[in-house]
Amino acid sequence: PLPLNYRSYIYQKSIDFNNKLLKIEPKRNLRIEGYWQSEDYFIDIESEIRNDLVFLKELTKKNIQNKKHIKYENSVALHLREPNKNLINFKKRDLTNYYIKAINLINNKIRSPYFFIFGDLSHYHHLKKHIDPLRIKTIINRNPIDDLHLMSLCKHFIIADSTFSWWGAWLSNHKDKIIIAPAYQDYNSERCWGFKGLIPKKWIVL
Repeated sequence: PLPLNYRSYIYQKSIDFNNKLLKIEPKRNLRIEGYWQSEDYFIDIESEIRNDLVFLKELTKKNIQNKKHIKYENSVALHLREPNKNLINFKKRDLTNYYIKAINLINNKIRSPYFFIFGDLSHYHHLKKHIDPLRIKTIINRNPIDDLHLMSLCKHFIIADSTFSWWGAWLSNHKDKIIIAPAYQDYNSERCWGFKGLIPKKWIVL
């Protein structure tokens, strides 16, 4: 096969981070197709990515109030994803334990955290007892862009096994943000998670 520098098309064969791609100096127009979910591919142009990925749509009145609330509090975005039917039972239990451990960690590290719950709210009742009931707010939007916008304004994060909340956490500009992510690995389902390069080194995995 042709060396990478001389190819006109590159398809991602493995979901893992591939540092060979960082060394490419294309000799012609090059199309690169794949998932590429790792900041290691673009960390050297982080400022450009942040400048380009801005939210142009104006928030609704309700979400303008949510924005003020998020900025005023020690806000923690907690993202709950719709349960993956492909996950076997022990993995589901592991994810429940993950959320409980993550909430307890935030409670220990952050003074007066205020949890903003995003995503599928139908299965978070078992987490409520671990959070001060006066410091919870659920965010319900029909527009995922608004969710991502509000999520990115939070100061700390407990993300799901989801690249949606991965980007919400990554886009946050809070200097001392704590980001907690599930540690399990799944290479076999449509929701691949835990592959090499996915979780930035400064994030906490549980």
